[in-house]
Amino acid sequence: MEPAQPARVRNVWVLGAFNAAPRPGLVIAWRQVAQLSGPNLWQAMVVHVDDRYGTTQAEWVFANYLVPVRSKPPLLP
Repeated sequence: MEPAQPARVRNVWVLGAFNAAPRPGLVIAWRQVAQLSGPNLWQAMVVHVDDRYGTTQAEWVFANYLVPVRSKPPLLP
């Protein structure tokens, strides 16, 4: 049985290596990556701003490095 696709959350926190500060990101697409052993793993194409250089980057990130940003829709007047 194939694992279910991750939730359709678009805004995420991207966790960095070596206790780097999380950075906000936007999920563009999902894909599954085959492993030599074990189940396939999910990756997301995430766009984020690299504040160190002031550039925008897009990269494939494993789902376990992403934390969904949950928010409520704004109230209408």
